[in-house]
Amino acid sequence: EDEEDFGRTPTWTPEQSSGENSATSSILVVTPFGPGKPSAEPAVGERIGFNIGKIASWNTNVMFTNLRQHAQAFPSYIAKDAEGWPLQGGATSVLFRGLGGNYPAGPYTIFATGDGDVLFSGDLQATITIRGTPAKITAPVARTDNGIFIDVTRTNPQNPLHFDIVPQQYENTYLTTDVFHPPFLSTLQDIDTLRFMDALGINEDPDTDWNKRTVRTSYTQGDACCGGREPGLAYEYIFDLTDTLQQTTGKIVNVWLNIPHLADDNYIQQLAQLVNQRLQPGQKLYIEYSNELWNGGFDQKKDTEQLAVQAGLLSNLGWPGSMYYQAYRLAQVLDIFVPTLGAKSGQIIPLAATQSGNTGVIDAFFYIWDDPQWNPQQHKIGAVATNPYCCHTIGDDIHNNGETGTITVPQIIARAQATVPFVGQNVAADLATAQNYSVPTLVAYEGGQHLVANGAGRNDPTLTAKLTAANRDPTMQQLIDQIFDAWYNNGGDLFTFYNHIESYSQFGSWGALEYTEQDPNTAPKYLAIQQRIGSG
Repeated sequence: EDEEDFGRTPTWTPEQSSGENSATSSILVVTPFGPGKPSAEPAVGERIGFNIGKIASWNTNVMFTNLRQHAQAFPSYIAKDAEGWPLQGGATSVLFRGLGGNYPAGPYTIFATGDGDVLFSGDLQATITIRGTPAKITAPVARTDNGIFIDVTRTNPQNPLHFDIVPQQYENTYLTTDVFHPPFLSTLQDIDTLRFMDALGINEDPDTDWNKRTVRTSYTQGDACCGGREPGLAYEYIFDLTDTLQQTTGKIVNVWLNIPHLADDNYIQQLAQLVNQRLQPGQKLYIEYSNELWNGGFDQKKDTEQLAVQAGLLSNLGWPGSMYYQAYRLAQVLDIFVPTLGAKSGQIIPLAATQSGNTGVIDAFFYIWDDPQWNPQQHKIGAVATNPYCCHTIGDDIHNNGETGTITVPQIIARAQATVPFVGQNVAADLATAQNYSVPTLVAYEGGQHLVANGAGRNDPTLTAKLTAANRDPTMQQLIDQIFDAWYNNGGDLFTFYNHIESYSQFGSWGALEYTEQDPNTAPKYLAIQQRIGSG
């Protein structure tokens, strides 16, 4: 992810606001939770989780067997129902475009209901015309970089056309035992925790009105069209996924939720009720308010800075308002979640999220959190969450130094390895800061390699090719293992790798796997994770 660096030393100073809502500088002594309260996270050895990638027409992260759920949303100028299905003709969508054919093999079975006409072109050639009687056809799939184009040419708004697109081998099970694409599930064996920040669209104008959120029957589970709002994944599917993994592996998979920064109290109440219904005994629930509120590259930082002023947390717009507001709003989120979950509230791990090595970020958070004026219920933080990445500047340095044409993959890996000691130093500093506030546990909300150019080098195809080659090189496995050593040897607990499955591009080579059905033996980052789990 792109990051804005605020410096690696505390850069903030407490600011007293005017008026009766003025913050104080009192610091509470954090004590262990009592019965029915969220509990501090225990140290239990090496634990690794995954950030689940965005569900999108352009992503190789194929979570669902009903492939239509990965399609791009229909354009905003098209009349649609609450679940995103078109109510008029001329509605176009796309699926798996630009993936080099790295998506599930055909043939595909298409099931259609309602009253309308739909044309499939590109890699899938088919036409369906129905007038109320359900239809089923099967067609071959070419699997090229073109992907699949979908054109709903007519639909009856009184009986709208709906359709599913399913690999033929799963046509009898995609609604029951194979809701999740089996090759996708196979990549998550023995994973401790799943974080859904990207899948929920937290950085891209996520749902803030509960009544408009994505549900299981929505047309798509995440991909916007034409600058529209990112729908995000249905919360029900999050728990369906962890339940499925528990049923197939016999192991509990913990859930990490990011709360949309503009979600109102009703949204949070409804979410808490859903979580209460679905959270399994022994399943941890990590709660993080938004994502990277220190990062000026995201709208949520700017929004929460304004909200901090409105709440009276400080008088001037700007830093550290976003961190103040993270603490303030997280306390309010827990005011709703704790009583709603009741006896299950002890499974909640509230998180104070920071930037790796920037202890001033976490200081700013606790300046508000430890003030009973802003956290009157005196909720406790279960863990501090940070982002241990290596090699942030290597891509830009190569470009700026004019080395793109001459540098080799072994040289890139060697430079990356040289930055790993700084990862360990930051982990130690972050843990020490957390312990200063009586929080014993440090977790990673993200982490891994950060070989990407953020400046002009981003548009250099030669540089992109070399950074991508470094991520595919077998020595990348050793680099990831060294990052894990820097994390665990300096006291880190859960490491939530960024990310699970995503194709590589000039915007980064984040995926442990590049596509869902990749041979794991060709994926060095994934191999490092699997071997680490086996040795944990």
